[in-house]
Amino acid sequence: MLKMIEAYPLQFLVGWQRHLAFLILIGCYLTARAAMSAASLLFHNDLTTLGIVSFEFAGTSGAAQAFLQSWDVDQSLAVVRHTRFDFLYLIAYGLLAALLCETISRRISARRWARAGVFLAWSACFAALFDAFENIGMLWILDHGSGQPWPALVALMAAIKFSLIVPALLYLFAALFYLLLRRLQGVQA
Repeated sequence: MLKMIEAYPLQFLVGWQRHLAFLILIGCYLTARAAMSAASLLFHNDLTTLGIVSFEFAGTSGAAQAFLQSWDVDQSLAVVRHTRFDFLYLIAYGLLAALLCETISRRISARRWARAGVFLAWSACFAALFDAFENIGMLWILDHGSGQPWPALVALMAAIKFSLIVPALLYLFAALFYLLLRRLQGVQA
């Protein structure tokens, strides 16, 4: 386990491969995000005030059933489309966040910040994995109904996903701010 924390998830990418991966991941991220945004407009209602996240955290059979009943056939199909595009999105955001955490941590001379970047690069990858499990559960609910354990499992996977990706995103913003501040001060990071 310690060896994994010392190694970056995308360390096999070097030079031009890193740049190409970054461009491809940005393209996939933006494409999936646009498709998901378009689909979410079609199923938005009083229950989905937080978009699909509202459905992800339904948690109980009753709450999940309320979502299912609030959507007509076209809205349910839009939720399915949204969830399917989320598979592309989760690959893109997971690998993009990992690549950015890795890249930034290599530029920071502060050892603890650098180690945190390695850990959070892995965290972003695992967030995407839990997002995939969450999507499978949501598709199951949409196809087979809201019986347990699916709503509870989907809510658990969503909670784990957010607890893994939010620290990685906070690290990215904090590290970028740190690097920018160091640059403005004319100090090597």
